[in-house]
This record gives sequence, C-alpha cells and structure tokens, in this order.
Amino acid sequence: MKPLTPAVVRQAGIAGGVLAILALLLYAPLLWTNRVYASGDILLYFYPYRDAAASALREGRIPLWNPYSFLGVPLLANPQAAVLYPLHWPLSWLPVTRQIAWSAALHTWILGMGGYALLRRWGQSAWAGSGFYGGLVGHINQMNGVAWMPWAWWVLAGVDTGDWRAWLRRAAEFGLLVALMFLAGHTQTVFINLAGLGAWVVWPLLWPPIWRQRGRWRARFNAMLPRLGVYALGVTLGLSASGAQLLPTLELSGLGLRSGGLSYAEASSFSLRPLKLLWTLLPSYGLVDLSVVFATMGYSEFVAYVGLAGLGLAAWGAWRGRGAARNAGLLLAALGLFLALGRWNPVYY
Repeated sequence: MKPLTPAVVRQAGIAGGVLAILALLLYAPLLWTNRVYASGDILLYFYPYRDAAASALREGRIPLWNPYSFLGVPLLANPQAAVLYPLHWPLSWLPVTRQIAWSAALHTWILGMGGYALLRRWGQSAWAGSGFYGGLVGHINQMNGVAWMPWAWWVLAGVDTGDWRAWLRRAAEFGLLVALMFLAGHTQTVFINLAGLGAWVVWPLLWPPIWRQRGRWRARFNAMLPRLGVYALGVTLGLSASGAQLLPTLELSGLGLRSGGLSYAEASSFSLRPLKLLWTLLPSYGLVDLSVVFATMGYSEFVAYVGLAGLGLAAWGAWRGRGAARNAGLLLAALGLFLALGRWNPVYY
C-alpha cells in the first residue's frame, strides 16, 4: 500500500474530479433537462415514497406514516423508503425526480472513487466503471447500497496486525459503512455485500487447500484473525447504528404477507439458467425478444450484461493478472455465478 503522500493526495483529487465530470455527463439528460424516468418501479414506487419522505422532512416531521397509500401504511418502517439515509436529506428540497437523478449521479461518483481507492490500495493504477450499475437507476436503493461496498472492502484490505487503536478505528469505519448500506434501503444488497466480503475475509484460510500447505493452518488463521475481528465488530456496530431503521422494519416484516418466509420454489424462481448464460452475459442486438427467450416479461432479472469491452477486459485480467485485485475479482465472480444458479445448483438447496 502506498503511503499518503502529497503526490497520492493530488492523484486522488484528480481522479475525483475526473469521475465527477464523467458522472455529471452521464446523467446530464436527467440533471439539466425536464426529462424523467417514467416507467416501472421508479415511477410507481420510488417517486411516491421519496416524495412522501422528503415532504415530511421539509416540514420538520419524522415521516413515520404514509396516509396516501391504501388506508395508510408505515413509511419509516419500510426500508425501501430510506427515510433515515443521510445522503438523501440534502436533496429533499429538490423535485422528487431530480432527487433520484442527483442521488444516482452522487452514488455513481462514490462507487467510482471507492473502486479507485481499493485498486490503489492493492497497488493497481486502473480505473473501474460499470454500465450495469448505471442501469440500476430504476431501483435507486440498490444503487445506493452497493456504492459503499468498495469502500468497505478498502477498509478491510487495510487491516493489519498493528496496534489495537488502529484496529478499533478500522472496525468503526467498517461499522459506519455497514450502517450506510442498511439505511440506503435494500437489505438484500446488504446481505450480498456482506456475504461477499465475508467470503473474501475467510478465503485465505481455505485456499490454498490445507493439504498443499501442511503445518501452516495456524499461521494462516492468526493472519486472518485481525481482519475477521474488524468484520465481526464492524457488522455489530453497523447493526446498532442503524437500529432506528432496522427495529421498525423487523416489526413490520412480522406483520406482512411474507412473514413466514418464501418457499424453496419462490426463493429460487429467478435462478440463473446455465443453458441461457450467453443471453445473460452478451448483447442480443435486438435480434430476439428476450421476454420470449426467458419466458417472462421480467427478463431483465436474468440479464447481467456489462458490455463486450468489460467482459473482454475481465477475461484478460483473469488470465494475465496477478495479485490481490485479480484474486478478489475471481473469487466474487465465481461465488456470484455459483449462487446465482439457484435451483440448478444442488448446494443452493
């Protein structure tokens, strides 16, 4: 890891400025014109919820209740309303369509800077971006939650066996980021983030396999322990810090239609189909109707297209790359595909 010298700070400042310009250009049609997203969940769900929450905050009220849906429904207790997410508060004075557009641009910048910082910590000089991430703007809470993952990873990657004060500081930083993930409003994203980071933390204990490094298990465990401690304490702190959101949500979830959980068939209903993997990862160029290929109008749930250039660079990096960044990327890509297979994966059951 490079020390925090003036040159490093200057490079980070330049990177931040470039990424800010790119984010503003990317979302310019929504930020500077009267265009809006006007279909799907963003129109029918997120605009109304964000407008209700922002109106209450402008009036100095805690938005506990939404009287305009059905005969009234809880508002704060619904995590997707993201009432307590601090990065939305300064945007509450904008029209709701601009609130979400600026939130998307801001979190695109946060994600980009997190990716830059993480790669620099691993000694790389590359940039990172994701067209797939921008496609999530219709589900703004997913965008907001995943934006903090590279920063949480950056904190974990910086843990060493130094003094206990540094260890506690890392745990507090990780806890803050976990709280922001929870408050952003998509608990599934938090689970995916933490599951991936947890797998990365314990991976050195599992690979290389024990039989290839006999007698070194204890040393590997001792080396992993500080990072595992930061992870465990940070998650605990994050849960505590977001308790004002999570406790009402827990009570509400026990009263809803899904309080009994999902059946296996429901939980695995959007499993990635291995025989149609190419339709998931590659463009269709409009030559076929993907709703026919996947036999559902919700075919976007099966699409994870990151671009031909992105796939090509990922393949090149997996083949030629070395070091922590390449290994971490391979781990998460493999784990994601493995779990996404769902009902086509016997382990998933």
